[in-house]
Amino acid sequence: MLTLICNRSTSSRLRKTELWFRHRSVRFATISAATLLTILILMPVRSLRAWGGTPHSFIIDAALTSVPAQDRIAIRLGGEVRHLRNTVQMGDWVNSLIVDRENWHVTTEDFPLAGSEYFGNDYLLFPKAPHMYSHVMPYVAETYTPFFSRSLQALRTEDATNATRWMGALLHFVTDSGSPSHTLPVLGPDHTKMENWLDASTIDLRGYHPVLLGRTDTEALEGLQTRMAGLIARNKIIAQKMVRYAQADDRAHLEPLALDCATETAKVVADVIHTLLILSLTGPGNVTVTANQPGNDDFAAATPVSWTITVAQPAAAIALTSSTNPALAQSSISFTAVVSMAHGTPTGTVTFFDGTTVLGNVAIVSGTASYNTSNLAAGAHQITASYSGDANFGPVRSAVLTETVEDLGFAPSSSSAASTNQTVSPGGTATYALTLSPTGSATFSSAVSLSVSGLPPGATYTLTPESIAAGALATNVTLNVKLPVTSALMHRKSLFGSPFASLALGILILPLSLRSRRFSLKTRGIFVLLLAATINLGGCSSGGSSNSSPGTQTATPQSYTLTLTATSGSLVRTMDLTLTVK
Repeated sequence: MLTLICNRSTSSRLRKTELWFRHRSVRFATISAATLLTILILMPVRSLRAWGGTPHSFIIDAALTSVPAQDRIAIRLGGEVRHLRNTVQMGDWVNSLIVDRENWHVTTEDFPLAGSEYFGNDYLLFPKAPHMYSHVMPYVAETYTPFFSRSLQALRTEDATNATRWMGALLHFVTDSGSPSHTLPVLGPDHTKMENWLDASTIDLRGYHPVLLGRTDTEALEGLQTRMAGLIARNKIIAQKMVRYAQADDRAHLEPLALDCATETAKVVADVIHTLLILSLTGPGNVTVTANQPGNDDFAAATPVSWTITVAQPAAAIALTSSTNPALAQSSISFTAVVSMAHGTPTGTVTFFDGTTVLGNVAIVSGTASYNTSNLAAGAHQITASYSGDANFGPVRSAVLTETVEDLGFAPSSSSAASTNQTVSPGGTATYALTLSPTGSATFSSAVSLSVSGLPPGATYTLTPESIAAGALATNVTLNVKLPVTSALMHRKSLFGSPFASLALGILILPLSLRSRRFSLKTRGIFVLLLAATINLGGCSSGGSSNSSPGTQTATPQSYTLTLTATSGSLVRTMDLTLTVK
């Protein structure tokens, strides 16, 4: 419990001030009313409070019910966590003396003073917050960054008592920001109605999961600013409606809106508490929780009790996926491992395995590691990813991902035309019987198209089938190559092997020889006889002793290499066939 000695009502202020003096061992036989009144006049009078005081505590209660158990708030703050619903009033305790109590609702008249004392200003003024701040917009927004950072520092380096008080100061400004009358702002009687016309004990956050505002201090501060801006903008719209109901004293319509604003504010408070606790975890190790009772005038101090709790490395979660499965041989496959944790960001490396064979080691970037390869052979591969662990998180290995790599290939079939070497005469047809089969899978994962290149001049081909659909089994393929009847495939004789060519040559040369003065009549006669003999020999060469009929050409055997190509996506497979023309 916390007892606040400040300005409430005149009677309670007199009583609390008297108790404060008595607790300080100042003995007075009597204290005149005038003396006490003088003291009270010097004590500050606070302005209007957001949420009217009590709703602050109920907002904290609701927020704490939604904080995940893994935040270990009870371990981090110990018994001080119960004071958080009271220290949230810190922003209203300017220039005030506060006394820790076990029960906030027991009055000083019924419960003797006990516990530690502190001054409210000690948690409201520090180098990053050198002055007091207004609790209305836009001025209250100046408190978020300094008080969030100071609360985080206290959680990391100070005891639970100090941490709770600093968190209370921060959460006071957070809850004030969500107050509908502070978002506009609205002062006077309407201010009080807009904050107090609700039953704050009915705030219900069951089912709400607090949001982590950032994984680092910088991210969290940015996230806090964004979250607060959203809360203020939202509740400001509702506040504009509430003003009309407040002015008309229409509580029936105002109260649901006030409760709605308080509920949304409690969600933001839960986000802030959740983020502070997550960021304050410095890693595995031992956490010591100490309980003590300093005693008072009536009771002796109790012996402090300490409890050491070992915080072990939690195992991160790892999920492994493939960019393509099944995949074709030679295609690029990307294996991605996502290493995650509900709180914190794992660092380190991930090792990718194919069975027991290491594929590669990849550093984690923003919780993700990816390995790319195009070298996996056809067949099934047992892929796993192993996280190395770091200072905060233990190692973990993924479940097996079965990656199927498919290939395809040709082979001669069992038919009589299965040979890859065929011999045929001009005008004939060569037939090749082959089988195209998937490798690494029973069926083709994608469609296959077939083509042929390297044919002899003038030859044509037919493929049956020309393509194979995805999902098909091993398929028989028949290739027929039809040769032309013409002499396009033959080796022709030279121009001078023709008698007509010889005759033509003689006719061209004869005029030249007849006109030449150098040649005598005798010489010219000899030339004409030789030309006639040449023509006669050319005619004899096409006589009955030849295997070819007049006008035909003689051919010599020639071999051609045909290339049969199968294409499936980016995968290309070929087979060479030999064609010999007689």
